[in-house]
Amino acid sequence: MAKVPQFIIKKAKEAQLHTTAEIKQAKERIPVEYHDFLLLLPQNVKLNDNKYELTLEAEELGVFSFDKGTYVSIEKPYMTADGRVCMAREQHLEAGAKLNIHPPVIQPFGDINLVSVTVESDILGSATGTIEVGKGGAVDSKNPFANAQTSAIGRALGFLGYGLVGTGVIATADEMAGFIEEPSTTTTTPSTELKSNAPQPFRCQVVEEVVFNRDGSSSAKVKLESQVVVSLVIPKQHVEFARTLKLNDVINVKGWLNNDRLRVANDVPQVELNQAG
Repeated sequence: MAKVPQFIIKKAKEAQLHTTAEIKQAKERIPVEYHDFLLLLPQNVKLNDNKYELTLEAEELGVFSFDKGTYVSIEKPYMTADGRVCMAREQHLEAGAKLNIHPPVIQPFGDINLVSVTVESDILGSATGTIEVGKGGAVDSKNPFANAQTSAIGRALGFLGYGLVGTGVIATADEMAGFIEEPSTTTTTPSTELKSNAPQPFRCQVVEEVVFNRDGSSSAKVKLESQVVVSLVIPKQHVEFARTLKLNDVINVKGWLNNDRLRVANDVPQVELNQAG
């Protein structure tokens, strides 16, 4: 089997540079107080239809190859729907203006159902977001209509200009949940505020060695203060932190706990107690 050629390496580097620029642009466009709602979701970009033997350089770039082709794993920035709601409500509150998020309208369309939500703003006018029910796959298995409503609200606010990060799409992180399992958000009533999806603080202890993935992300088994053992999922921007972790280290992280997975947010985790040292 041939090794990954240089033109594939070049395309992978270009993809990584492009996504780095998108992340930088997103952080510049979104006010810092809302960065907790800005998520980096993994995406696989196809580079070629052929399968190659990976070199060390290719693996470090996040390239992987199998029978269906050669890909590079990147991360794209997206704004959560509740982050857009938070931005919109706070802007309208400061301006003394009204923001009305209407109850969802469910419409059959062939074999599927669509959920539409209209948002009316005294400042920006009105916009309607529509999303297919059940589009998110596994994340929609428990609350497909609630999740569709959340995404429809986020899309409507995107049409009004909230949470656009320069990736060329209106989609929120909630709509892109098919790429990575996303903590679901729910509503208290059809037209009221969304429950916050901001990352929560956790204190935990490493109970198994860190495992590194080809795309630079990593994971480790950790024990929470509740004594429950979960998988800590560490995105690749924290790879240097992950490399320092040792068995029995006590760490403080911000993230989202979903069943047996604790996904680390953008904030750099901190080692509270290094048992090996």
